[in-house]
Amino acid sequence: MPTEIMQHEKLHTPEEVAAATLSQVIAQLSQGGADLKLIIRGCIHGCNLLGWQKPADWLRSELQGYRPDQPLPWYRQKVAGYVDWRPHGVHQLITKLVEEDFRRSASKPSVVKDVRWGLADLISYAGHGVYMPTGRRDTRWSRLDKEDVEVQEVEIIEKASFQKLLSQLEDELLDWASRAYKAVRFGDVAGDIWRQHRSKIDQFATNAGLSAHIGLINQGLLSTEPQAWRQAMWSCRDLLHDLAAHLWRDPRKTYSHIPGVDGKPMKVTPDKYINRLAAYLHQKGVTGKAGDYLRAELARLHSLNDLDSTAHDKDAVTLEDARLAVIATYTVLGELVQRTDMAPVQQYG
Repeated sequence: MPTEIMQHEKLHTPEEVAAATLSQVIAQLSQGGADLKLIIRGCIHGCNLLGWQKPADWLRSELQGYRPDQPLPWYRQKVAGYVDWRPHGVHQLITKLVEEDFRRSASKPSVVKDVRWGLADLISYAGHGVYMPTGRRDTRWSRLDKEDVEVQEVEIIEKASFQKLLSQLEDELLDWASRAYKAVRFGDVAGDIWRQHRSKIDQFATNAGLSAHIGLINQGLLSTEPQAWRQAMWSCRDLLHDLAAHLWRDPRKTYSHIPGVDGKPMKVTPDKYINRLAAYLHQKGVTGKAGDYLRAELARLHSLNDLDSTAHDKDAVTLEDARLAVIATYTVLGELVQRTDMAPVQQYG
C-alpha cells in the first residue's frame, strides 16, 4: 500500500489517480480472494475523484446496506431460502443439534427474500447462514426433554446463498470497474484533445481582444448560482457577436453569394452575427461538405437565442443549459480556428 500511495503522488490529475485506483481494483478482483471492503472503498474513492454520484451511492449502499425505500440490484432480489421450525429459547442451542423431528416434513417450504444487509453482514452470513423468526409459535415433542417444547417458525437462508451473492457482487464490481477504467482512460485522451482545442481558441481570443468573454464564461460555469449560469450563456452570445464583428468588416448590409430564408441575398448587418460568420466561412473558401457542416453548426447556434430567452426565468436556466451553450460555442470557434486563417474580411469579392 505505501508503494501505491507513492505512485499516486506522482499523478497530477483526478482522472489519473482514479484510473490508477481502478486499475488496482481490477487487478485485485481478477486475482480472486479480494477484500471486498477495500475494493468497494477504492471504487468509492475513484467515484469521488471523478464526481460520479450515482455509482458512488450504489457502492455506499453495498457497503452500509440498503434502506427499505431503495431499489435493490438484481443479485440482491429473491435470494433463495426455506421455512423451518426451530426450538425456541434455552432449548435452541442444545436441541437443534439433537432433534430432527421438529421439522414438519423432510421437504421444507421454499421462500425468497430481498437482501438489504451491508457487506459486513453478508460476509458473516456467508460463513454460517442466517435465520429470521416469522413470529409464529408452536409446540413439538422433544425426545431429549420427553415433553412438548415450544418451537418457532423461521425463514432460513443458508450460507451457500450468501456465497453466491458475494460472487455475483464481485462480478458486478469487476464489470463496473472495467467499464469505468475504460471510460476514464478514453476520457483522458478526449480531455487532451479538448485542452488543445481550447488553447488555440483562448490564444486567438486573447489576440483578438475577446478574452473578457472567455473569463466570464469560465466564471459562470464554476459558479453554483443560476444568475452566473445565465451570464455564461449571455457571454457565449456576446463572444460570437464580437467575433463576427472582428472577422466581418465589410460595410454592406447583405452578402450576395448566399441566399437568405426569403431567397434574397443574406443579411449581414451587425445583429445578424451568425450570418456574418457563415459569410466569413464562404469567403475563406470553406465549401463542400466542410462548409455544409460548419453552416449547419452555425445554424444550431441559433438555439442559443432560445436558451437566452429562457434566461429571464430564474427557474428555467440550469447548469446543463449553460454547458451546452458553451460546448456549441467552442465547437464552432474551434472549427473556425482550424479551417481559416482568422484574418478579417475587409471587403468581400
